[in-house]
Amino acid sequence: MTVRRSGANSARQMDRVLIYDGECRFCIGQAATLARLLRPCALESFREPGVLERYPGITEQACGQAVQLVLKSEGRVLNGAAAVAYALRRKPLLAPFGWLYLVPGFRRVYDVGYREIARNRLLLGGRVCDGQRCGVR
Repeated sequence: MTVRRSGANSARQMDRVLIYDGECRFCIGQAATLARLLRPCALESFREPGVLERYPGITEQACGQAVQLVLKSEGRVLNGAAAVAYALRRKPLLAPFGWLYLVPGFRRVYDVGYREIARNRLLLGGRVCDGQRCGVR
């Protein structure tokens, strides 16, 4: 699966920007799926130079733990399971699964499930490396 990465200009023009781990094959696939649900949405890997500088409140540590969904018009950032639930609520057939996240008991289950998947994401899909980048981390 190929993911078109947004350039800085494209991301600046978009209201929704999904920041993901571009070195994780599983993350790349899931980010592409979420971006389709969130259309229009720019995709940016936090591993690319300059991405984190464009989003001062988002840290490398936060991006290493969960996808970050920047909602510019709303002035907020959703991460992890909250970002996934937001995306699901945008499609009628999937919306019930997204709305369940807002129910306190389900929120905890979603959050724990997301953390476990995120913690094991490289086992699920492996790493994408170009040059010596993987050796540096």
